[in-house]
Amino acid sequence: MAGLVRVAIGLVLVAVAPVSRFPIGLRVLGAIAFLGGLVTPLLGVPRARAIVDWWTAHGPAIMRVWSLVAVAIRIFVALSVMDRHGAGACPRGCAALQGGGRDELPRGVDVPDGKVTDMKRAVQAKPDETVVVGYITWPDRATRDAAWEKLMKDTRMSSMEMPFDGKRMIYGAFEIALDL
Repeated sequence: MAGLVRVAIGLVLVAVAPVSRFPIGLRVLGAIAFLGGLVTPLLGVPRARAIVDWWTAHGPAIMRVWSLVAVAIRIFVALSVMDRHGAGACPRGCAALQGGGRDELPRGVDVPDGKVTDMKRAVQAKPDETVVVGYITWPDRATRDAAWEKLMKDTRMSSMEMPFDGKRMIYGAFEIALDL
């Protein structure tokens, strides 16, 4: 039974790795858990007893070290799958959040000057600044309205330090005109 649980945990970690903060780390942990689950029935009860006897022979210090390793792994997994987007819009029902953190925002790398207007003029960007774009996709307007009201009341939002001049920020709600 323990082998099946380890195999299941390994498969879950590997499955969620691509959408996590640390996909390589989760894949490695998932592979270790999966392989451990496959090896568990091969070792059998006598080998498991020998491992427990080895731990107890080395006193409580070795148990504390292994406990700390287990806690560290749990914290790593929790941080890996935790909401990456600051105040947490997606748990409130959004379908996707682009540009969730100050280091994740899509920054303009090719934002040309327009003849009539352009993105830099729209936000009054200074010569040493670039345009940053972020957006939230909601499944429907009702979900957006309900979540937005909760987000604006969230104390984490009001205490969040803005990495830019918020007075030049452009807000809006849009419907999809073309979905390819």
